[in-house]
Amino acid sequence: MKIILLFLISFFSGSLMFSYWLGRIKGIDLRNVRDGNPGAFNLWHSAGPLLGFTGIVLDFLKGFLPVFIFYKNGFIDGWEIIPVGIAPLLGHIFSPFLSFKGGKGIDTSFGIWAGISIFKSLTLAIFALIFFLIIKFILRKELSSQNSTLIIIPCFILFTFYTFFFKDMNLIILSILNTGIIIYKHWKDFIFIWAH
Repeated sequence: MKIILLFLISFFSGSLMFSYWLGRIKGIDLRNVRDGNPGAFNLWHSAGPLLGFTGIVLDFLKGFLPVFIFYKNGFIDGWEIIPVGIAPLLGHIFSPFLSFKGGKGIDTSFGIWAGISIFKSLTLAIFALIFFLIIKFILRKELSSQNSTLIIIPCFILFTFYTFFFKDMNLIILSILNTGIIIYKHWKDFIFIWAH
């Protein structure tokens, strides 16, 4: 019963579509911007860096806070990190506030791993920066929402392999689930890149 309650709280936290709501305050429906993703990337593109950065922070926090509070204070232990850790991501991607059609979950994923360990989150960020520099050098132009997939997916796959060094099967499973969901949400981008 406890784990169900904590899962639902974490899911609800993740389902709060802050970037989408900030866009609506400015009269922008992010579902009609670029690739239609109601997340911070499109908020930044359509409403500017101030609101975009605010959206990034809020999307990060909704993954960070429930995991950090429950994990660090001993409310969950062992295998329980898996459902509670993945819940904010599921909430963001399948938000009931947007008819279960949410964002892609990148910022929220960073928040989840920061809630588990700041060090692990920084490792994920370093992988993302490395791939960003590589892809930016190869393309030599501004990254589109589709081309950003060339950064995101390798980053999460590499991070999944990295989690094997933690020697914690629960975190390994969580990272595999996280990466699998991120790949699922970027599947259309793969098709776009392949076609072009």
